[in-house]
Parts: sequence; C-alpha cells; structure tokens
Amino acid sequence: MQPDEGRVAAHLWDMGEALRRLARHLAGRTEGDLSHDEMLQDAVLRQLTVLGEAAWRVEQPFRDLHPGIPWKSIVGLRNVVTHQYDRVNLDQLWIVATENAPRLLRQVESILRDLTEGDSEHHESD
Repeated sequence: MQPDEGRVAAHLWDMGEALRRLARHLAGRTEGDLSHDEMLQDAVLRQLTVLGEAAWRVEQPFRDLHPGIPWKSIVGLRNVVTHQYDRVNLDQLWIVATENAPRLLRQVESILRDLTEGDSEHHESD
C-alpha cells in the first residue's frame, strides 16, 4: 500500500511548524533560561509533544522511505514527555531543542519540498 502523500505532507508540515515554533521560543534564550522559566519549559514540551504526535501519524511505509529521520526517537520523546513527565531531563531537552531540532527541520523541509515539487510536476503532466 502506498502512503497517502497528502496526509503525509500535512503531518510533515505539522512537524515543521512545531520545530519552527520551538526555534522561536528559544531564540536568544540560554539553557539557564530553560531551567528557570516554567513557561518556557511548558512551551518547549508542548512543541515536542506536537512534533512527536505528528511524526507518529506519518505512515510506516513513508517512514521506511526516509530512514535518516529518527522517527522512533521523536515518537519516544513524545511518549516520555506525555506519559513519563517526571523523567524529563531539561539538560537533554536543551540539546534536543538546540542541536537536533534545527537539523531535523532542514530534513523535514527538504522532504516537503520534494513532495510538493513532485506533486506540481505530476499536475503539469496531466
């Protein structure tokens, strides 16, 4: 069964939006800010939850086509943040949000570009 590219694109867009919001929340902030600002912690945790939920919704066949995306880790982090919130480590969240997230955003945007370019090429040939 082929993945539904329209639904996949929507979930990828949600992932990208969560990553962009995460970057905006942390722009100009420090790891110390995250440690001491409960509202910033809530904002970061919310976007990581949305990111993980959107990644979980991407169909497995599509995930298999993009093994460079750490799907299992993204969903796993969402599960920890949501269900094992008492195990959240702010030092690890800082690394995820400031080092891993920007790289992931570039990957997601690249995949989305490929999907939309492929879709426009398909429509041009109709």
